[in-house]
This record gives sequence, C-alpha cells and structure tokens, in this order.
Amino acid sequence: MAKGAEIMGRVSLLPIAGKAMAGIFVVLAVSAGVHLHVAHAETPSAEKTLPVTDRFLRETSSETAETSVSIDTRLLKEPVLGARLVSGSVEGAKALEASAVQDSADAPEFFRTYMSNEDWRVTHETKTYLSALGTRWLFTGGAHGNSGFSSVIWEKPQAGRMGREVAVASFFRNGASADAEIWPLLSAFLYDAWEREWEARTGESVTVSGQGWHVDAQKTLAQPAPSDMASVVTLVPSTEPGKAGGLAFHFAPYELGPYAMGTFSFTVPQQVFRPHLTVEATELFGGDALTDD
Repeated sequence: MAKGAEIMGRVSLLPIAGKAMAGIFVVLAVSAGVHLHVAHAETPSAEKTLPVTDRFLRETSSETAETSVSIDTRLLKEPVLGARLVSGSVEGAKALEASAVQDSADAPEFFRTYMSNEDWRVTHETKTYLSALGTRWLFTGGAHGNSGFSSVIWEKPQAGRMGREVAVASFFRNGASADAEIWPLLSAFLYDAWEREWEARTGESVTVSGQGWHVDAQKTLAQPAPSDMASVVTLVPSTEPGKAGGLAFHFAPYELGPYAMGTFSFTVPQQVFRPHLTVEATELFGGDALTDD
C-alpha cells in the first residue's frame, strides 16, 4: 500500500507496522477518578497528558513524529476495554516514531514529519452494551494523509463475567454461518444506500460517473459476514430509551469511492433486520434509529 494511504483496521487502535521502540511512560489523568499506568522506560519523544471533563487526551511530539489520541472517559471506566485502548495508542505511537526515525535516516531529503491523530467516541450506551467508533488520521509522507475507522461493541460485565467485545454476528440467528439470511439482506441494503449517496454527492448515477466503483462496492459491501465484519459497525441510538435503533456501517476513503469523496456511513434501522435477531438481541434493539442527519 502506498505511503499516506494506510487504513486503520477494525480492531481497536492497532499498532502501525514498524519496529517496536523501548517502553514509554504515561500517567492517564481522567475524570471520575480513573487512573491507568503504563510501564516506565526512556523515550525520545516529548509527551504529555491533559485532563479534561469527559475525555482523555495523550500527545507525543519529537523531531520525526507527532501523535495524539483522545478517548471518551466512559470507555476507560470499563477496565479491560480502557486498558486495551490506551495500550494500543501507546504502542501505535512508539511504532510510528520508530518508522519515522528509520525513514528519515534512509531518505532525509524527502522526509516530512509523520503525524497520527486518533479519536474514540461513544456512539451509544445501554444498560448492557457500550458502542464506540474510533477515527484515525495518519500521514506518513505521501501526497496526503488518510483517515480510517475502528469500532468496538462492548458487553458490560455481568455476574461472574468480565466485560467483553462482542461480534455483530452474535446478534443474529445462525449469524456465525456465511449462509445466514442476514448477510445478503444487509449487503443489499447497504449497496442501495451507497448508490443513493453517490448520486446525491455527484449528481449522477454510479453507472455514469462511477468508473467501475459499483463493481468494487458490491464486493466491499458483501463483507458484513461472520468473517467477522471487515466492516466497521456501531450501535445507533433509538427513540426508545435504553434500546439501540439500528446499526451503523462506516467506510474509510478508497473503500467505496475515490479519496476526494471521503468517508461513508450508513445506518440500517433495526426494523430491517429485526426478524433475524436472536431472542436475546431483540431486547437490545427497538424504536426508530436516531442519526446525526
């Protein structure tokens, strides 16, 4: 993949490819008395953490790389999830620094400071679930940076069990099977939504102005399947308190269109897939989906 075109994977804050550096020290000051610590070691980067009312902010800066990560503190109140997000951001910063140091030494005449900005926000929270979307912008010296998404749907701790990430497939009957009826249903809904969005943005149908993107989109949008979700998926708020109104699917630049078209996000109302939910999942979903539109 060309530099400047990296796309973040689904798993939370995956470290950027590159040789790991020495450990790093950071004390995370967040609201509600949540404090996490990462082991101490030397690092060439200047580093600081800033407490804010409802977000944790961590920044690093050196001659070769600058990184920042912002995390909704509601995610940090889930100890396992919070530790995963924070350690991921630390390892990602170290890997970016290592890659930048190497590239600046190999080709100093072409090198430009590497940069990474990540933001984790809660999309919806119920009594039993917490859904979050991670957005990342990354620049590694190409013609431009690129943005990408990650997501997590977290089942909160219950009696005798710690919190855990759950797959979207687990919400559907026979969801672990590639032959489950839910997957072609979701794919068709998403493709129709994408076609409408393309026309709204360009003023033309995708078969006229798409330059073959409709073929690529059909393949990309066939991904919501138990393999598990090459797509990035989050829960959507509902008009019914305590419920989720649907699922939102998020796609980075280049996944459904050229870079200039940016990102795409589509909401699938729960009424579309409700007949395919497990008995347990019917308790999670209800009402009409609320979106930012």
